[in-house]
Amino acid sequence: MCCIADPNAPVKPRNAYLYYCADQRDAVKLKNPEMDGKEVSKQLSAEWQGMSNEDRKPYVASAEADKARWLKEKEAYEEGRRD
Repeated sequence: MCCIADPNAPVKPRNAYLYYCADQRDAVKLKNPEMDGKEVSKQLSAEWQGMSNEDRKPYVASAEADKARWLKEKEAYEEGRRD
């Protein structure tokens, strides 16, 4: 079997932290235009680590919905490969 991924396979789900980063990256860049990408990532990581579970809930919910989507698509994909 080749090590190249199947382009028809469903895209894996993002985790809650990645949803947070996507939501907040532009805001951090606007507040800190001198920061490069690595520094922005460090800032986002520090903010995420300092967040309460309550503050993380919207991102966790998005991640759970994305995982449910992925599981459904993965099941359909694998079923199609068996045919």
